[in-house]
Amino acid sequence: MPSHLDDHNLPVKLFAASIVILMALVPVVPTSGKIAIEAAMVILSALSWRKPSFPLGLFGAIFGGVVFLHIPYSQLSFALVIVLYLLVIAMFPHLRRGSGWFCRGEFGSTVVLLCLGTAAVSGLALIAWFMLTKPGIADLIRSFVPQAPLPVLVVGGLVFAW
Repeated sequence: MPSHLDDHNLPVKLFAASIVILMALVPVVPTSGKIAIEAAMVILSALSWRKPSFPLGLFGAIFGGVVFLHIPYSQLSFALVIVLYLLVIAMFPHLRRGSGWFCRGEFGSTVVLLCLGTAAVSGLALIAWFMLTKPGIADLIRSFVPQAPLPVLVVGGLVFAW
């Protein structure tokens, strides 16, 4: 029986895991660490040129660049990263082949049920966690929720979730 981590896919999986880990570290490291993380994402992206995993590295490099430019870390900065990524993908058609997630898929009843189930379980888990732990989130709100009118925050959240 073949392993899910066969030799052919292992480098791609390690690359993807590395980019995701680096993106997760960006908001919590000091500026000097952000520079090192951005450099690592650019180097990993350059090494993956002409490979199917390049679009993920490109996304990570754009993400790091936006954070590196001191654009506040929020839903709006994520929207900017996504727009910049889509612009680059649109400018270079050969990159679209590696963006399998960007292809039109099937949206049948199974997908709808899985989405609704995931949303329900995630929401309930988050509510249960909040009620059980009663965390102090004032510092998180100050750090991650931009000072904007409520309607702007709602629209930003909906666009980000979409």
